[in-house]
Amino acid sequence: MVDTPKKSLIKETTLELAHLFNDLQLQDIVALDISTQCSWCDAIIVATYTSENQAKAVLQEAKNTLYQHDFSIQPHSKVPQSRWFLLDAYDIVIHLLSSDERAFYRVEEMWQQGVRLYPQENHIEN
Repeated sequence: MVDTPKKSLIKETTLELAHLFNDLQLQDIVALDISTQCSWCDAIIVATYTSENQAKAVLQEAKNTLYQHDFSIQPHSKVPQSRWFLLDAYDIVIHLLSSDERAFYRVEEMWQQGVRLYPQENHIEN
């Protein structure tokens, strides 16, 4: 990400969300800067949830955080049989998946050329 005030806000908010997701017990959290690979988004966060109730609560907390930083959010929907929740804040896209869906779709592998923002190398979270 070229460092501009908006890009700095995107990076800081992405990291804030990743830490929030860790605090809310999501698993295998990965945040990537994909701004040089993608024309419609600057960062993605991919994480695994353990229950739909957890995913819904995390999405609400993520929305609150994004609104606090003046991000706009696309209305999200979930297909009834799907275990993949998506929150599109235009500059930041959040993917919450069940472990089975995550293993099947391997979302972060599509963006493997992105710069890892979280977890950082040699970084250990509780």
